[in-house]
Amino acid sequence: MTRPRHGRRVSFHPDDGAAPIEPADSVAGLRFTITPQVGGDALIDYTRLKPRRLALAVARALRQLGGSGGPLTVRSSVKAYAVTLPRFFAYLEQTRDRIGGPEDLRAHHLDGFEAWLEAEGLSRTHLFTVLVKVVATLRRIAVEPDVQISTDLRERMRYISAKPFQRARPRDAYSPFVARQLRDAARADVERLFRRFGQQTAGEGDASLHRATKVVEAVISEHGRIGHEHPALKSLYFIRMRRELPISTLIEDLHAPHHLLARDLPPFLAGCGKT
Repeated sequence: MTRPRHGRRVSFHPDDGAAPIEPADSVAGLRFTITPQVGGDALIDYTRLKPRRLALAVARALRQLGGSGGPLTVRSSVKAYAVTLPRFFAYLEQTRDRIGGPEDLRAHHLDGFEAWLEAEGLSRTHLFTVLVKVVATLRRIAVEPDVQISTDLRERMRYISAKPFQRARPRDAYSPFVARQLRDAARADVERLFRRFGQQTAGEGDASLHRATKVVEAVISEHGRIGHEHPALKSLYFIRMRRELPISTLIEDLHAPHHLLARDLPPFLAGCGKT
């Protein structure tokens, strides 16, 4: 029998619990790839954007937004930012201001960009989605320790737009005339629906069919419903089938004088609109 060997003493170094230092993010050029969590790679090409220093700062910010731990986790979101940000450069080019990098931007550039978008015919909803992306990117640039941002721009970046946000108002799919016709028809259906409640099933066929129908109606009146496995319903079903009477909607037709059905919902929805 051998004795177990003694193990080594466990020792820890002060740096063992420290998180590894990741290499600093660097974008050497303006053509690069972002790999978000969902959707695959997104190729970004900002080689035509000027001024170059500002374009590099925007490229770094976009890469951080769409990289590991960034808020843009889907490829479509990254591409939406990538397509939107050049519009800000197009506006800056029209201002003729001498801008080299982020330190040259001022609050009036964001306000002017909003007015420029509005003059281009963008709705307030669309305009807001563009501003959100530009402001979010500038906020990301502003947190870099080696980037100088003017005080008034920092104050302006606290909000997206000075104007209130307006929700989209989709246009009606129908003209007022067609919509009125639909509402009138739906309200007529609703009136017929209310007259349907409490109506007795019209007598049809011979005495045996009439008796079988009354038995089923009695079950519904007492219990509120009748299942498709109930003997009374099966009996009525086969009696009607032998006489070649309609049976495809039998259970709905039997419950119609007592309950609202799924087919009653469209008239209620269409008839509730404004006159």
